[in-house]
Amino acid sequence: MSGLRAVELSGLGIRLGFAPLGALRQHEEVFADAARSLALAMESEGVLLDPLMVDSSTLTVLDGAHRASALASLGARWAAVAAVDYGSPEVSVGRWLRAIDPGAAREAALSLGMAEEGPEAARSAVDSHGPRVAVLMPGGPSYLGQALGSALEAHRLARSIWARPGSHPELIPDDEVGRALESGRAVIYVSAPSKLDVLRAASSGELFPPRSTRHRFGARPLGLGVPLGVLRSDSEPDLSPLEEAARSAVLQPGDEGHRGERPLIVRWAARGRCAWWRRWPSRARCAATRRRATGPRAARSRWCRAASCRAWSSR
Repeated sequence: MSGLRAVELSGLGIRLGFAPLGALRQHEEVFADAARSLALAMESEGVLLDPLMVDSSTLTVLDGAHRASALASLGARWAAVAAVDYGSPEVSVGRWLRAIDPGAAREAALSLGMAEEGPEAARSAVDSHGPRVAVLMPGGPSYLGQALGSALEAHRLARSIWARPGSHPELIPDDEVGRALESGRAVIYVSAPSKLDVLRAASSGELFPPRSTRHRFGARPLGLGVPLGVLRSDSEPDLSPLEEAARSAVLQPGDEGHRGERPLIVRWAARGRCAWWRRWPSRARCAATRRRATGPRAARSRWCRAASCRAWSSR
């Protein structure tokens, strides 16, 4: 992993390790308010709950841009990362879309000189004929923009629409376009970026707008809970807690994961006391944390005591 020491999660194509925060490459911008809110929550809990998903070759952040920004604001020098082979078919990239107020959408489409088009034809053109943007309307004609030079240009044009005053944007996945239109919202429909687009943005510093890309993984580690004190260390953190977790990682089908995905959840089952904290955190906090991560049934199970570092005990 780019010269960094890491722990292999056997059979999953994932490596856990600690990367210097300054070595990570972002491919999209962040919402400043969201990053500040996340930093306050992390400071309150004292942990980075989920590791950042990164490309093992380039350390491009695939999922976790806001967590990386929050860590930087909290004075962290390291980030806990889960590195994957970005070329693997187990990793895919799609897009996030925005549903906005139809009046604002129509005004924006007309001001940009978009041509009237049927909704299905507009969607087909966006998906099949080069980077472009369409404005899908809940009633009446939709609008289609001209082909652009890159997915980055398309997503920046889309932002110029959904970021307008009065738009009230709502983040939606591809499979909720119909629901949004039925509810009376317009949808800013933009071409999906490719993996090459993502890597090109990360290397050039010409970033996509916030939450443009939607990465999916065959499996991902959740609930690792690395203490912030570990990530603020001047020296590289000890890998032994990760080694302990990797030896006893348990895979099971997950509930809804981050951003509406349905990944597999890696649930840590390290024996003994918490490898970082050297003590048992409270059972109440453990149950509350696990309810967020894996659902109410998991919170009632006999697994775990050490929720503050998520090195959950099987005792």
